[in-house]
Amino acid sequence: MHAICGAHSALQDNVGMLGESGDHRPITGRALLAYLALRIAATAAYVSMAVTAFPGLARILTDSGLQKTGLGRIALACGCE
Repeated sequence: MHAICGAHSALQDNVGMLGESGDHRPITGRALLAYLALRIAATAAYVSMAVTAFPGLARILTDSGLQKTGLGRIALACGCE
């Protein structure tokens, strides 16, 4: 399994690979903290992109007059989910 980033690699080093027999070490607090910080940062980035994408979609559809078409309504409905 290839490590994607340093935090993920640190977590793997402390946990060990699941398929290995024997040598399973406990997760250290520092590795867990780094892993969770990475996950929280990624979630914040995803949320910020989603929050800015919907108004952008609505503006594009409104400017082009597509918000009143069936496809435009579907696009807006999917964006609300």
